[in-house]
Amino acid sequence: MSSTQSEPAGARPARPWPAEQLEHWPIERLLPYANNARLHSEADLDKIAASISNWGWTVPVLADEDGVLIAGHLRVAVAAKLKLTSIPVVVARGWSEEEKNGYRLADNELAARASWDPDLLRDELRKLEFAGFNLDLIGFEADPRDLLLPHLHLRRRIDLVRRRLRRPIPPRGGLCRQDPQGLSSRRSAGPAAP
Repeated sequence: MSSTQSEPAGARPARPWPAEQLEHWPIERLLPYANNARLHSEADLDKIAASISNWGWTVPVLADEDGVLIAGHLRVAVAAKLKLTSIPVVVARGWSEEEKNGYRLADNELAARASWDPDLLRDELRKLEFAGFNLDLIGFEADPRDLLLPHLHLRRRIDLVRRRLRRPIPPRGGLCRQDPQGLSSRRSAGPAAP
């Protein structure tokens, strides 16, 4: 067992972790798993392509010894779209068909089960937005500013109302120049007598 690997109590004897050796394979050597249950849209492909174009290749694909993909079908499709000739691959050596099939499902489902801490996510998005970072690169389906930055959403709504009214809205706490119903004189006079 390597120094980077630990073995849980009662586990079967350790075998090398696939990630201990990174290889670069031509994308033609990688074969999609015929029964891959995960579906991706063209929009998914475009988002991953934008991410790889911005940050480079950060996550290798996982394949068996024959080149059949276990994880990374979308990344391989993006590599072809970007006309890359080779990509990083981790090889799962010695895995049974059941282990490969189980991992294919687990890799997608376990990540999909995660949720966001809305306060921390909002703070991170604010930092990125204020730094001028392109939020389209992070993969949210809707504009994250509309979902998670309510102060900006409110600001947009106020601006829309101002445009519709075509007149300035007095600042909060400010006095209104026109008082057609005499509201300010009623307020200053105090409550009406019974």
